[in-house]
Formats: sequence, structure tokens, C-alpha cells
Amino acid sequence: MRVLLFPLIALLGCTLTAVAQPPSARLRNETESNRTRKRLTEVQQKLADGKPVADELQDILDQSGDDLVLVKDNQYQPARRLVQQYLAALPDKQLETFRDRIDEPAKRLLDQGKKRRDPRPLRELADRYFVSRPAEEGLLLLGELAFERGDFVAAVRHWRALLPDADEGALTYPKPKIDPAAVKARLILAKSLGGDRDGATLDLEQLRKDHPKATGPLAGTTGVYADTLAKLVAAPPLPPLASGGWTSFAGGPARDGKPDSPLPRFLAGERPHRRVAIPRDPTDRGGKDRPPVSVPPAKALVFHPVVVNRMAYLADAGRVIQFDLVAGTARVAFHAAALELDFDATDLALPCPHDADFTLSAANGELFARFGKPALPTNGDTVRPRTLIACLEPKEGGEFPLSAKWSAAPPVGKDTPAAWEGAPVVADGRVYASFVRADNNRLVHAIACYRPCG
Repeated sequence: MRVLLFPLIALLGCTLTAVAQPPSARLRNETESNRTRKRLTEVQQKLADGKPVADELQDILDQSGDDLVLVKDNQYQPARRLVQQYLAALPDKQLETFRDRIDEPAKRLLDQGKKRRDPRPLRELADRYFVSRPAEEGLLLLGELAFERGDFVAAVRHWRALLPDADEGALTYPKPKIDPAAVKARLILAKSLGGDRDGATLDLEQLRKDHPKATGPLAGTTGVYADTLAKLVAAPPLPPLASGGWTSFAGGPARDGKPDSPLPRFLAGERPHRRVAIPRDPTDRGGKDRPPVSVPPAKALVFHPVVVNRMAYLADAGRVIQFDLVAGTARVAFHAAALELDFDATDLALPCPHDADFTLSAANGELFARFGKPALPTNGDTVRPRTLIACLEPKEGGEFPLSAKWSAAPPVGKDTPAAWEGAPVVADGRVYASFVRADNNRLVHAIACYRPCG
């Protein structure tokens, strides 16, 4: 095996000094805008007294909409959201009078968004004139644009605001004119395509009970919503593959990856519709018989997955775990026990007991990972390699769907302490991996280069 080495830098000194981590940031009461809180409290009192407050609320929204206000416990919300809730709850007469004054600028923003199919003026419409008459159509269009981008979480949020019977405490548009069956049908479709088929199935059953004959256009066809959705929920079309996938840390070897569509944003209290646990190794007893984890919270996120062909993969010190993004399942795809590697059960424990980061790379249908202990071995601890890089390829049959095509220890002398520093990077037909070796009282960092075949 031919290996090319590129020395990088020598770090003098026989010890490494740990840098103390600051305590995790916490949102404190002083972050709340006292002035905005006072104004909102005065508005609440006027509402209770039956006094008109619409203009004052709009002024708070325009001047202080982004100010944080403590809602309960340690939860903060922008003042804009509270103002919109107050406006939506205005008495009918006040609401209609207020709508007459704000509909004109709201209509201009709606026209801009419709003409260019641009969500930016529509977001401004929803932020500044949420209770206006044009905002109803704007929310519907915002959901459609988010749906087209594949941002199903945002689509659900926009459409759900048009349901008068939404969850308690949710921001809802006052007295929408749209058929609620049409909104519910869109929500079911977004849930199904977003992967929440169980939730979509339950909602579909409820739709059949509440609106058995509701009809309208949906998913390119016109018919009874329940019948149209039944086919889509049973066999939802797969979303298009991302261009090239997410094949390495930060998207690729250049570390300049960008997602094909905006990442979903979750508001306070919202959660992803599907969460899949990382499988524990059979040797991991859930924290028993091992010292407590001392890694700072800011460094607790140690896994950086890659995404290839609707499968996500993450690696730890001795395994590669595969997540089916469509089925929502997880399994161990490879175990490094077969590599004669020096690691033990504590290295596979969850949460990770070390200050470490685990990545891997994908290229040409193969995965490239780094396995082993995160620490550099001592001079007397070189019987078996403590770290290996490996190329994994698919295989049929057996306990795991991946097997090692080749593996390699750091290219140093037999008695030289050395360790791979991270997962390999694949670029321009070569595999690059950095390693560190001890040289008397200094650490030398270098890069090794391999052909993909090893």
C-alpha cells in the first residue's frame, strides 16, 4: 500500500492544557424588555375594561415586535406573537374597524408575494398585518410555498393558523372564510410527505368522520378530499433526492455544503414529528459501572451524520449506524469488533464519555470512517492499534449490511504512539486522513493519502 505523507506542524511541549469552558448560556429575566412588558400589561387592562386598543397594539407591533417577553416559567416569546393574539381576540366591531384601516397595505404585500411567488412580502404580511383580510390568503400561499420547498414543518404551521379549532394557546387567524376541510386536507398531506404517516392516517380517519363529502382540488386532482388522501397516505411519493446528498462533515470535502431547502424551524413547544434513538451497544448498561460524564453541555453533540440515498449514517468509536429516513428506523450497519481494534465498552457508551466528535465520509457507494479511542496511546500501549480508518462497502447477508473493504493504522513505526485524528475525506479520487504521532516531547501532525481501493 502506497502512502503519501504531508507533514503539517509540530506542537512543542509534552503536555496539553485543557481550556476551561464557560457555563452554558441561559436566558435570564433581564433579557425581557420591561418597557414592552409594561405596555402589554396596560393593554390587557384596557381590554378587560372594554376600551379600544387596536391602534396601540399595532404601534407595539411596529416598534417593539421583536422584543422578548416572558410568558411562563423560562419561556420567552416575541412581543409580536402576543400582540397578534390580542388583535385576533378583539370584539367583532373593533376587529372589523381595524381591518378596514390595515387592509390596504396588507393587500399590497399580498400582491407582491403572489406576483413573484416570493415568501418575503408574505412573511411581512403575516408579521405586521396578521388579522387583516388579505392575510388569510397570504397564510395559505405561505404554506404552499413552504410545501413546494419540502419544508413541511413550516407548511403545517402556516396552514394550522387557519383552523379556528387549533390547539389551545396557538395563534389562529380570526374567523377564516376558507373551508376547514380544505385546510385539514393540506395538513394531512404535509404530514404524510413529511414522514409522519401514523399521524396522517389518524387525521385522515377524523377527516372522514367530520367532512365525509368535502370536495376540492388537492395534489393535482379534484375530488373528495378523503379519497384523494387515502391513496397518497397509503403510498406517499418520495421527495426528490438532494443534489449529491450530504456526503461529509459540512456537506462535502470542501466544507461548504448548503442544504437544498431551508431547514425547518421549530417554535417553543414544537417538536420534530419523528425522533429515533441511537441504538445502544449491548455492552452499554446505560451509565452503570462507569464514572459520570464530565463533558460540558456545549460539547455533548458529538455525532455529525452523512446522508446518502435517503439513508443517514453516523459513526462512533466502534460502529456505523444506519437510519432509514423514510421508514424512520435505525440499526447498526457495521461493528469494528472484527478489526482487532483496541477499544472497550466505555468507548461505545451513550452519552459519549469523551470530548469527541465523530464524522464519516461517503463516496462512490462506500463509507469511510475512523474507529478507536480518542486519546493518543502511550509508549507502552502499542500492542494493538488504538485507531483505524476503514473503507466500508455494502454486503449481502450476515449480521451487518456493511463490511470492511480495507482498513489502515497510522503509517508510523511499530513502537511510535500515533492516532488518526478524524474520519477520512475523499476528493479527486484520493482518500485523505490526518493523524498525530508523538516524537519525543512534541506532537507531529501529518496527512496520509490513499487510493480509494486502499
